Amino acid sequence: KGLEAARAAKRVWREERNAAEAGQLLAAARTLARRGGDTKLEAEIVAQEEEMRQEEMAWRAEQRSLALAAQREEDDRRSTLQAAAEALSAAEALLADAFVPEARAQ
Repeated sequence: KGLEAARAAKRVWREERNAAEAGQLLAAARTLARRGGDTKLEAEIVAQEEEMRQEEMAWRAEQRSLALAAQREEDDRRSTLQAAAEALSAAEALLADAFVPEARAQ
């Protein structure tokens, strides 16, 4: 039963990214292993906990990286829009300067 709970914990983590539920399942699995005196099973569960922690850290790092990339893209888009707006404004000013004297002459 302990090994089944440990496997369920990994499945919960991988499929749902629910660290709290996975942690509870692993704690239950560890408790079952201790009560049964199965040190080998307990060691395997501890190893699975560590593997899950490593996966969680990697997943969180990936999420941070994705968020930063999205922020950079948004910043680039805003910068491009700002540059386009400034170029449009400059073009409008040039056109106004070009046509205003001509209109005044008529």
